[in-house]
Amino acid sequence: MHRDKIVIISERSEERASLEALVSQAGLAVETADSFELWLDTPEVAPASCVVLDLDSGALGESERLTRLATICTSHRVLVLTETGDVSTAVQAVRQGASQVMQRSAGHRGILRQILQLVDMPG
Repeated sequence: MHRDKIVIISERSEERASLEALVSQAGLAVETADSFELWLDTPEVAPASCVVLDLDSGALGESERLTRLATICTSHRVLVLTETGDVSTAVQAVRQGASQVMQRSAGHRGILRQILQLVDMPG
């Protein structure tokens, strides 16, 4: 696991760019992707210390997406970001092995704090 590399996956370009800037300013290497399907389909998925997966409400409704999330969770620490009150997505993410789930409303400081905790987690 590459200790300082964070992968940010978000279909929302503004949120992806904002999180990328936040993580870069903290001194960590960043890779981004538009979707976790695209990231997983990359010929060589580079190792990372943490994957930040920004999900819209209901994004895990398809069984194929659940399977792909489980695949990511077996080899990476995964922080799933959800909308406020999106209990269904949060529960599904935890069941698939996400390391942590938090609401976007926690703000960038809260999100960065959680990323840093996951990076420093023994592993």
